[in-house]
Amino acid sequence: MPQFASYLSSFKTDPSLVHQVAWLVGLRLILGIADAALLPALQVMTVEHVPHAAFGRVFSLNQSAQACGNVVGPGLAVIVANWWGYQSIFIVTAGLQLMALMLWVAYFSQQRPH
Repeated sequence: MPQFASYLSSFKTDPSLVHQVAWLVGLRLILGIADAALLPALQVMTVEHVPHAAFGRVFSLNQSAQACGNVVGPGLAVIVANWWGYQSIFIVTAGLQLMALMLWVAYFSQQRPH
């Protein structure tokens, strides 16, 4: 019973940015919609920007990177949470996404239109 009371009291001191379940559900819904739109968009970009001879290799690298992220990501989140706390998972993730966005913008700003 003391463990259950400790578990309940942890909700009062939760350092996360979302303090209501409705907000968490709504934000996760938006994340799911974004992921559902992202994956087909990546496939279309692969078809449009990769030469036909290298398509299979690039497609398999894309799929492998997605699977690797699904396997490695939660483990890294645990490490980050143990070192810097639970809230830092979201800050580190936001930083990685910002870095990926900057790399994407830099790459496509150098590409010539077809």
